[in-house]
Amino acid sequence: MSDPIAADLVLDDSDARNLDGILFHSGEPVAVLHRWRQRLREASPRGWDAVKEYAADVMKLIAQPKILYLAALALRSRGPKSPGRNGLRLESLCGDELWEMSTVLGRAIATGTYRPGPERVIWIEKASGNGERPLVLMEVQDRVVQKAAALVLRPVFDPQFDPLSFAYRPWRKREQAVAVAEQLATQGHFIWLTHDIVDAYGSVSVPRLLDVFYKLLPCPRLRDFLELVLPPQSPKLSGIKQGGPLSSLGLELYLTHFLHVPWRKAGHPVRVIRYADDLLLTAVDEESAKAADSALRELLAPSGMVLKHSFDEARRDIRYRSAQWLGYRFRLHGAELSVKLGSHAFEKLGRRFVLAHDKDHSVERAVQILKQWVAQLGPCYRWQKHQEVCTKAILTAHAYGFEETLAEVELVERWEKANTRWEATRTLVGGMPGYLATGPLEYPTPTSVVW
Repeated sequence: MSDPIAADLVLDDSDARNLDGILFHSGEPVAVLHRWRQRLREASPRGWDAVKEYAADVMKLIAQPKILYLAALALRSRGPKSPGRNGLRLESLCGDELWEMSTVLGRAIATGTYRPGPERVIWIEKASGNGERPLVLMEVQDRVVQKAAALVLRPVFDPQFDPLSFAYRPWRKREQAVAVAEQLATQGHFIWLTHDIVDAYGSVSVPRLLDVFYKLLPCPRLRDFLELVLPPQSPKLSGIKQGGPLSSLGLELYLTHFLHVPWRKAGHPVRVIRYADDLLLTAVDEESAKAADSALRELLAPSGMVLKHSFDEARRDIRYRSAQWLGYRFRLHGAELSVKLGSHAFEKLGRRFVLAHDKDHSVERAVQILKQWVAQLGPCYRWQKHQEVCTKAILTAHAYGFEETLAEVELVERWEKANTRWEATRTLVGGMPGYLATGPLEYPTPTSVVW
């Protein structure tokens, strides 16, 4: 894919490994990132060895003030967040102050003197309503550092990831996962196993994750940096910190290495579709479903990962019984897969409103929650009563103290737009056979991009 901002960057043999063309130039800070991605796009077709040549340079980019400044802007654009222990918030800093912070952080990273500040751990209710999970609140400077690392590392590693992994990746969303599941269901994959990984972030073995990073990008400085920023500081927590901008990339790389790659090498006929720590296995019959379930448990055990449900709890024959996954309810009707709201959709929506009360600008957050909620309902549009669902969503907001949200007509209009996007997504996924590629995959993997 061409990039007009980086189109003036011409690579020749003498310049292929020279970062001066990336770091030192005129233009906006975002041009640094565009040029880095352009380099990766140029290297990717030559194989992973060509990308690996940049291993020693990634820390120079993470320490680049322009990258750190972009990270700060990206975090601030997502709205106010709960502060760390020092109480500092990104929205309280002007542009000059953000740049000064980025410069200081870059100097500390470059000289090896950067150390994360103290963290604050809060426990929040799980979306399912069953129990709580820890959320690590870092000081704003440390979130900026992790975000900068993610901006540099994500385009490096995305072409390593499995085509059936959909969370926290560019131009991917849960609707694509649903579209792939729909394809498989209509091709005879009637037996579904819906699994959750118990405490996925907390179950990551940090030493083994660092080994994976180092194997792919052999840079001692990067390994030391990741060892510093990924684990939570609290001795009561294990794994990698949930809530860090870099943690989702760490989990993705870990599960790619310990789940997707060996699964494909083993030649299992059952597909594994994954959205973060939510798994869907689709099988054509009971025997292959049982075999896949046993193989999955055996494969995950050495990596420290455990499945939440037993085989019987996870199993559904969608011809006769609905399966719940990603907040949707699936059932096969003849040759068509119906997609409806999950059984606890409004309870989960209510819990999001409860959390909104504890944050700044709670009314604006409540409006945003409704917008985001209906934006994900595109797959349900054909199968639900629109006005009834939207009215219930608004009444749910009212029940939790948010009287001024959105009008029913606006929610319905947003749902119509979500349906248009869903239909486009179905067409896109249906036209890309790489999603259903079988067996071991070569780099770059099908459907992945250096965006």
